Order: sequence, then structure tokens, then C-alpha cells
Amino acid sequence: MTKWPLVFAVMALFTFATGVQAGELQKLTPEDYRLFCGYMDALDNPKVAKLKGKKRDRKIAKMAKMRVKKLMKSVNKVKEHGATCDEVGKMFEGKSKKAVEAALPGRVDLYYFDASDPSHVVASVRWTGGDRKKLVQEAALLAKAVSESASIVKTIAIRGVDPRSEDRASDAAIWFEATMTASRANNIDKGKIKDYADRRYIRLFDGVKCADAIAAPTQLGYRGGPCERKE
Repeated sequence: MTKWPLVFAVMALFTFATGVQAGELQKLTPEDYRLFCGYMDALDNPKVAKLKGKKRDRKIAKMAKMRVKKLMKSVNKVKEHGATCDEVGKMFEGKSKKAVEAALPGRVDLYYFDASDPSHVVASVRWTGGDRKKLVQEAALLAKAVSESASIVKTIAIRGVDPRSEDRASDAAIWFEATMTASRANNIDKGKIKDYADRRYIRLFDGVKCADAIAAPTQLGYRGGPCERKE
């Protein structure tokens, strides 16, 4: 009697288990991170420090005004990826930095990951523009890179600058600037960015600003460039 069916069953189970483990980082949410960091901070509270185990967890959950089961589900999920709030934040910072640099090789000149407020993590990307007609495409690509690689981020700030500018940090250097929530960035399909960026994905951005020099319908297909959406 052949044992191959059993072998394949075991292999399938192993693949499923390791797949979950490998993708677990992407299943963390901003709320998971916020609760984990709050839990870790609460451990230093004198009223909590004297307690142990379930009594300690119940005390922290009561302080947070939430169910202990919900709190510990998030805490235990994040604990698999780091022992402290800072450690987990730095892990996502490193991973997302690599992702945005890979999205536009050699053109990301600034990446800032701010996890100082665990309840609202912000990732900021500045890149040098190339083809002005592709600014929205590139902005969407960078936003997607951040949301895929750093699921604890809430807000993504994007700025494309004039590659000829001597001071790329100045407002005068801005070609394109906007923000996007990470939850919206999750809706971007990388395979459709070229076709959908100017027609659909531009609508996912907030506070879009652009240089007057590129706000022309012949360049980006908008009435006033990316600063004004199509009607």
C-alpha cells in the first residue's frame, strides 16, 4: 500500500503552517500594535507590576476598558515578532525602507518612519521625479510598497521632487505631494497601477499638491494636473 497520500497530506499541512508563519507580519494591524505598546507600557505601572499572569492581564484590560481576550489576542500576535514596542517598530521600519527603495531603485532619497505614537504610525517617502506623466503612478507604487511591508502604519506621506533642485527639502522643489491612509493603499493593485493611477488611484490620496509647472492637461490628463481630479 502506497504512503504517498499521507506524505502529500503532511507536506500540505507543513506548507500551510509555514505559510501562515511567513505571512504573519502582514496580518498585524495598527490596532494590534497600539494595544501591544499600551500593554508593555502598563507593565511599568506599580499597580500592575505587583501582579502576575492572568491577574495582571485582567488588570491591564480593565485599565484599557476592553475585554482581556481581545487585548491578549493582539499582544500575543505582536509578541511573535518582537519583545518590545520599539523592536517591532524598528523591524517594520527596516522592512518598509527596503520595500520603497526596491520600488524605485536609486530614486528614494528620504524615508522617515515615525512610530513615536503607537496609535498613529506615519511613514514619509520623498523621491526624485523622472517622467512627469508618471508622478501619480510612482506615488501609488510607493504607497503600496509601504502598506504591504509595514502593516502597522496608518498614514503614508508622499513627496516627489524636482531632480534638478539644489534643495530637495524646500517647497519650491515639490512636483507632487499628498498623503494616503494605509487602508486605502491596500486597495491598490500593483499590476494595474499603470492603467488606473491617473483615473482611480489619484482619488485615494488626500491633500494633493503639485507644482504649477506641471499642472497642465497635456501632461497628466487632468484639468489642472494631479491637483484637480477628473470630473
